Amino acid sequence: MAVENRIAAARELAERVGGEAGDVHLLSFGRVNVALHDLGAAITMRSYDQALAQARNLKMPPSALTSRRARYMVDRALVPAPGHLQAEKAPQPPAAEIREARSDLTRPCASALL
Repeated sequence: MAVENRIAAARELAERVGGEAGDVHLLSFGRVNVALHDLGAAITMRSYDQALAQARNLKMPPSALTSRRARYMVDRALVPAPGHLQAEKAPQPPAAEIREARSDLTRPCASALL
């Protein structure tokens, strides 16, 4: 519940900022960044149905920072496709392994985008 509360608070702040804070304060904060963190939280908590729906609905604007686009691509790749993972039958990677995979993949993905 704490994660949902923090994401909701961040979403509220992003709405108050309006748009992306990079346009205003040269920060990587805004609606897109909040959506990416929400997606990452769903993956880490193994809420794969929720994560897949979020990934499909998230539209990365062309102005998004390369690091944010790379993070989206890595997170999207980590979401199992429907039917490819059944929680009862397939082993689940620990949350630490998911975070490590995201870290290991984000930099090469960002480099490929440049």
